[in-house]
Formats: sequence, structure tokens, C-alpha cells
Amino acid sequence: ALFHKVWKSFTSSAVYVTNMGVGVLMSVAAAAAVCFLGPDSIMGSLEGLAGAEAYIGRILLYLPVVILPMSNTACVSLSLEGRQLWIIQSAPVALRDIFLSKILVNMTIGLPGAALSCLFLFIGLGAEPADAAAIFLLSASAVCLTSVSGVWINLKFPRYQWENQTQIVKQSAASMCGILGGLAGGIILAFVGVRLSAVPLWMIAGGECLALVLLTLLIWTLLGRVKRLETEG
Repeated sequence: ALFHKVWKSFTSSAVYVTNMGVGVLMSVAAAAAVCFLGPDSIMGSLEGLAGAEAYIGRILLYLPVVILPMSNTACVSLSLEGRQLWIIQSAPVALRDIFLSKILVNMTIGLPGAALSCLFLFIGLGAEPADAAAIFLLSASAVCLTSVSGVWINLKFPRYQWENQTQIVKQSAASMCGILGGLAGGIILAFVGVRLSAVPLWMIAGGECLALVLLTLLIWTLLGRVKRLETEG
């Protein structure tokens, strides 16, 4: 019931969908372009960059890892409760279950996006099975971390007093931290993967995936210790 309520809140708001779901659309579109146009077209545009051709395969495989975290519905989901916050506070439901409903909405759009993006890339690039599996798991882990950390970010930067959703979705500190933080994290992961080109990709992506899973579990544990929501923001 909680999930359906949050899902309806997300899908019924054009501002919410277009701003917080854009990363998934961009990732799938970019991967589809690689698949149907081929990597050669992109390599041609990088002719002026020394050595870029040698890394293009890895760079493209990391596209979902970089772009998907820009979709973070969870980082503003608590603030969007606005003046109805008291209902959450008084409901006979554990806060952790409320957090989980917010997290699951972002995972619902992010994980299928990761699967589609990776499928397009694997077909277009002819990736090795081990590399393909590792990149998919890394992309899925990035979505999970984004979802869990989004709630944590909103707890740190709450804003419950607003006149319209645009103020929260586009102009709040939580939305900026969620979107830009996810992008920055993805770029770091991609940089490491491309920089360590001598190491098999599946090993690097696997190690990064493990790190993200551990970080996700840590943040989830911290969320479990939250006893009440701050009413001012």
C-alpha cells in the first residue's frame, strides 16, 4: 500500500517524472544509439583525442553507471510529503517501511533501465560475457545505492514548506545533491575502470560493485536508526 501511494505520487506529477526520471531515459537512449549506430560513429568523433580509441569500449560500457544515478526520485520524496508530514509521523507504520517504499520506487524505474541499457551496449559492443555480467551488476548496484542514499540525503536536507513541487524537484538542496552526487560518483567509477585498463574489466567492475553494495548496506543500517522525521526544513 505504501509503495503504491508513493508510485502514484511520482507518476501523477509531470515535473517529478521529467526531472527525476531523466537519467534512466538518457541511459537507455545513449545505449540504444551505440547499439544501432555502432561504436564506430562515436570513435570517429573522438579522433582528436590521443588514445581515446583504445578506451572507447570501456568508456561506453560505463555509460549506465554514470548516467543512471542521475535519476533519484528518493532524494526529494520525503520533502514532497509537505504539509502531510504529520500523517506519516502518526501512522502506525515503521519509518523504515516508509523509507523502503521511497527506495523501491526509484529501483522500479532504475533497474529495468539498467537492464535495457546494458543489453543494448552488450549487443552493440559485443562485450565478453564476464565483462557484461560485471557491468550489469555494477549498474544495478549503483541504482540501489542511489535509491538508499537518496532517502538519507533528503533526511539531511529536508524542506517541507513549499508552494509547488518545482521548488523541491528543481531548486532544493536535496535534489541537487542527489542528482550531482550520483553523476560524480558514476564518473569516479568510470575513471577508475578506464584508468586501470591493464586489469580485466570484470575484476574492476566486480570490485566496484562490492564496494557499492557495502556502502548501500551501511546507509540502510543508518536509516534503520532514524526514530522520527525532522519537521522543519
